[in-house]
Amino acid sequence: MHRRLVEPALQALDEERAVYFYDLIGRVERDARTNDVANLVYLTLRESIPILPPLVEAEDVIEELFKFIAKYRIDLEHRIHSPRFVVDPTFLRPMIMLFVKEISDLVWKRVETGEISADGAEIWRMEWPYEEDQEFPYLSPEEEDALEDEQAETPEEKELLDRLTALVGKGNTGKTD
Repeated sequence: MHRRLVEPALQALDEERAVYFYDLIGRVERDARTNDVANLVYLTLRESIPILPPLVEAEDVIEELFKFIAKYRIDLEHRIHSPRFVVDPTFLRPMIMLFVKEISDLVWKRVETGEISADGAEIWRMEWPYEEDQEFPYLSPEEEDALEDEQAETPEEKELLDRLTALVGKGNTGKTD
């Protein structure tokens, strides 16, 4: 019976969002907590579905929904039983925006921690080093200078390299007849 409250909102969605929210509604229907506050659950969803970001797991949205209803139940009931709500269904919207804000905050927390991306794309994470006791191989200027000194050619190596370069430059392979 209460599902018919959300049907118009569900039917107005594009395919990707519809799949997400039909799944969410199905889970809400099977959740025993819905029985006591079904009217508040479905009214909240009816108003919020068009603007909710479908970026977090449905179970997390449902948990936030029931927390929201528990916290604002009196305010929600006051608004839906008000004569103003009968003539102005948008009278509930300020309360609904609080729920949307809770979900948006949850989304941004997860974006900041790298669990999800802001556009819902999959996140691929590659980490280096593979062993935790190593540091990333950026060297300080002092470390770079020390490394260059260690790798500097000795006079013998420089002489040998110069001779080889001269031989190759002349087309000489270094073989004698």
